[in-house]
Amino acid sequence: MDLEKQFEAASNYIKSQKEFTIDNDTLLKFYGYYKIITIGNCETKRPGVFDFVNRAKWDSWNSMNGMTKEEAMQKYIDLVIEKTGWDINKTYEISAKDSSELKNEVTMGNAVSTLQVEMGNGDSIEDNTNNEIFFLSSEGNIDKVKELIIQQPELMNKKDDNGLSLLHWACDRGQMKMVQWLIEKDININEKDNDGETPLGYSILCEYYDIAKFLIEKGADVTLTNNDGENPLSDVGNEEFNEWFKNFQKEY
Repeated sequence: MDLEKQFEAASNYIKSQKEFTIDNDTLLKFYGYYKIITIGNCETKRPGVFDFVNRAKWDSWNSMNGMTKEEAMQKYIDLVIEKTGWDINKTYEISAKDSSELKNEVTMGNAVSTLQVEMGNGDSIEDNTNNEIFFLSSEGNIDKVKELIIQQPELMNKKDDNGLSLLHWACDRGQMKMVQWLIEKDININEKDNDGETPLGYSILCEYYDIAKFLIEKGADVTLTNNDGENPLSDVGNEEFNEWFKNFQKEY
């Protein structure tokens, strides 16, 4: 049996075995391998911080960039064997109903879209009253944020479970006025989240270049890197911004 047929057999097997319970981390690996096999390297934009499930899926796929289709197939097969005890040399019966369903399903790819990834804040920031101020910042509601901070000044420096500050949230959603207000209130412009990403990094990753320019002009440290040693300014796919930044460096 060649590799592609082995992969097809493994994916059909695992989808037909209803009794298996697969943890989220494993599902994400299956998803990443599947995307490499069917599409190739991840070249899409990383979902925003609110989109917890799709962000986790993107991270898994992106972490496998550079892997060949054949390597991904083999790792997928090996993972099925490891997690289920599937015997590659054994023939398994699949009912007509299961066979019909399998033809209409994306095998262990879209299955991840229904998983409940535990990402600290849950699927919706609005569901957690303790994080109301982050939601308000992401919505650009300066008046409400101001009201909460007057009541509890320590909220200005509050970070969520993923290490994001109010400024991170505002940058992720492109809320320029909120960003400007927070900077006026001396929020830490270089605050890092749990992944080492700064608000400047978020503004660039989300392609809000006007916000990125503003942060740089206000003193954001352009030399900072994330936990993987990456600097968001090293590979910006916007010629106009790159030209602006080049001129900014010459002037300052």
